[in-house]
Amino acid sequence: MVNSTKGLNDELEVVPLTSGALPQLELPTIAKLLVAENEKLPNGQPNDWNAKKSLKLIRKYDPTYETDDEAEKKQTPRRRRVKIAQCLGLTGTQMSMGAMTLNFT
Repeated sequence: MVNSTKGLNDELEVVPLTSGALPQLELPTIAKLLVAENEKLPNGQPNDWNAKKSLKLIRKYDPTYETDDEAEKKQTPRRRRVKIAQCLGLTGTQMSMGAMTLNFT
């Protein structure tokens, strides 16, 4: 997987859909997936990645993804961010190491 070697703030690469097509999507960094949208990134900037962007990305890769009403906050944003990490080929180790280093960047 092309994203399995990416670092915390590296640009992620688009992963082909099951059809082989490359979707035109905005992608987060690993840091944006680890930090809640109401918190600041390690560089002090606001996190512009939000639940709506997450759902849009997930639906490209998994059209059958089940969620609550999009307007409600019942579906945890963290769960969506974890799903995105899976869709983009990020490893659990990558995410864990990224989370551990967030406070040291």
